Amino acid sequence: MKLITILFIIIPALISAETFKNSISGCVIDAQTDEPLENVNVYISNTTFGAATDRDGYYIIKSVPPGNHELIVSMIGYDYISEIIVLKADSEIKYNFKLNQHIFETSATEVVADLPHEWLDNLKIFKKYFLGQNKFADDCEIENEEILEFNWTNSHTLVASAKSPLMIRNDALGYQIRCILAHFSLDTKYERWSWAVKPEFKPLSTSDTDMIESWNKNRKRAFFGSITHFLLSLSKKNLHDDLFTAYFVNSPGRRSNRIESIHMSEPYENLFFSCETPHQYILNFKDCLCIVYNLTDVSWLQLKLSEVIIDKYGYPQTANSFEVYGKWATRGAANSLPFYFVPDPE
Repeated sequence: MKLITILFIIIPALISAETFKNSISGCVIDAQTDEPLENVNVYISNTTFGAATDRDGYYIIKSVPPGNHELIVSMIGYDYISEIIVLKADSEIKYNFKLNQHIFETSATEVVADLPHEWLDNLKIFKKYFLGQNKFADDCEIENEEILEFNWTNSHTLVASAKSPLMIRNDALGYQIRCILAHFSLDTKYERWSWAVKPEFKPLSTSDTDMIESWNKNRKRAFFGSITHFLLSLSKKNLHDDLFTAYFVNSPGRRSNRIESIHMSEPYENLFFSCETPHQYILNFKDCLCIVYNLTDVSWLQLKLSEVIIDKYGYPQTANSFEVYGKWATRGAANSLPFYFVPDPE
């Protein structure tokens, strides 16, 4: 049974197009010299919201949706900073940062790199589980894959790391992704893997109308049937119209013995309840939830926490909230779209 631990979900949500009167601004300087740093990437993780600092180290990010966000400050040669922020409606907040230069460990012991074929074998394994096991992965390229380092901590556990952000070009969905790889681990014995990333999305540009149409179609395919699509549908009590079935089973991999339909098989009250905060709800169940999309795609969902708060866009407030199996487990970075993605109308 395939399993991926969801450490950071990077799939889109649907919101209506709107402009928010919010902004985040500040200054970034070198922690040792107090000199301003130019061209530092400051962005909201998993989104297209970001800016680079100017020659005075100043940045401003405008029109950010209110909510809980992870603000990332990143520059090659420096340790990145991650800051959880709470942005309220119609607010302007300031965050100043001091970046520490990255210290590379040195040793008197000679380090012998893996033989090329060993590294390439490890890269092939990494890409299978990180990019995903679907057709979009064939059109997804890690442009600086040479910075990846691999280590087998035992005979069946592969760990991957990168000292600088991965640059991923997704020609299937039309995005350039600058991605900090915070964690990747694969247990080949039980085929269990987990990964955590802090990506910044930038749409690719083209004047080719056929390419634009292809990107729009593929982005919709990446969204529909995803875990975020399911959570949004659940919050609106709209599973039937969105072609989802959801019911409890004893463990991942099991299916119901009864005849299934596209109607939900369990009362909504057994799955979640409304939160005191407006536009939020709480997932609260102990069993394993089996989800079928469009009568074909089967996934299983388990909570890693006793309660998981979901916002109105379908995102959990706490990372590492779920474990998923089945179809959702095979979705990787190649299926990733930014938060607050809005598909073009039909």
